[in-house]
Amino acid sequence: MKRILTVVLFSMLSLSTLLLLTACGDDEKIPSSESIDTKPVIDIPVEVFDVNPLTGFEKDSDYPEAQRPVAIMVNNINAAMPQSGISSAPVIYEMVTEGGITRLMAVFPDYKTVPKIGPIRSTRDQFVDFMFPINAIGVHIGSSIYATSRLREYQYTTLDGYYLGHTTFEQDKERSNAGYANEHSFYTNGELMQAGIDINGIDINGGTTKLFDFVNPGQPEKTPTDGTATQVDFKFSSISDSGFTYNPETLSYLKTQFGVAHFDAGANAQLNFKNIFILNTSIGFHPDGTVPKFDLASGTGFYVSNGGYEEISWTKGNPTDPMMFFDKAGNSLKVNAGNSYISIVDTLQLQQTLEINDTLFHPLTTEPVA
Repeated sequence: MKRILTVVLFSMLSLSTLLLLTACGDDEKIPSSESIDTKPVIDIPVEVFDVNPLTGFEKDSDYPEAQRPVAIMVNNINAAMPQSGISSAPVIYEMVTEGGITRLMAVFPDYKTVPKIGPIRSTRDQFVDFMFPINAIGVHIGSSIYATSRLREYQYTTLDGYYLGHTTFEQDKERSNAGYANEHSFYTNGELMQAGIDINGIDINGGTTKLFDFVNPGQPEKTPTDGTATQVDFKFSSISDSGFTYNPETLSYLKTQFGVAHFDAGANAQLNFKNIFILNTSIGFHPDGTVPKFDLASGTGFYVSNGGYEEISWTKGNPTDPMMFFDKAGNSLKVNAGNSYISIVDTLQLQQTLEINDTLFHPLTTEPVA
């Protein structure tokens, strides 16, 4: 009788509750049931840029002018590999979360063209602080209490599988049948995101900001001159790492992690990037002693592109402030047009693990810009 009752009760659970129970785990915090106002506090004026604000390339005829980008949280632990859909993202952020694992946030200019992407996972406040400045529509399943608090403070509506369930996310049955845990098998795409946008009443129209001070179209590309960088490796923690190998034929960097190629199964391709940003800051903990807390006021780091690197500094500040980049002379950093990988690593961790061309590198003589 107890077994029958258990089955009945389990079957009555909503998909949102099931996603919370199976996808969140010990590192998740249950958000409150209060609704979020769909009118955001953040209001970025529409500006028509001369280039794609995410890549610096000249805009295609189908570029979604005056439409908000989308920022999608992707699971990035070894047990969740391979992922799908991320190799086509113009921008990927990677930062550590609880227990030394990392998450990816893949940014696209047009949600309607996003292929099947995932597995989708929860968000954290450090990622939210990079959604805000570009006015991106966030896509995730669950969030920490600190991310939830930030979203509520700014009345910022996202596509959260905790509430939307199968209307915006679907389980890959083949992957699930192959033994992947539930939290490693939920995906979304442009069509599913549209359904969530309609349900939540999210306004897709709005301004964004240019991510970098790009080299102007038609001008020669930049090669950083502090030193050569044909192989770059570093660790976020004892269990999470990133590596980049320069391909002189494509003038881009192939990414590895966990000692193997970082692979997009949907595109059948290894991730590669034109621009690599390795940024450092102090990473402590929120009051719970578990969830990492990032100091995003200012810091230093490296810009890697075209086989070279240079030391840089950066500033950000408030959650809605964009990140600004500077060269060693304090001038605005010029960045090559192309796709970009942006990592933010604990300063001590980077100092102990960063290798450039297979040599342990003791970095960061550049002072942050005041």
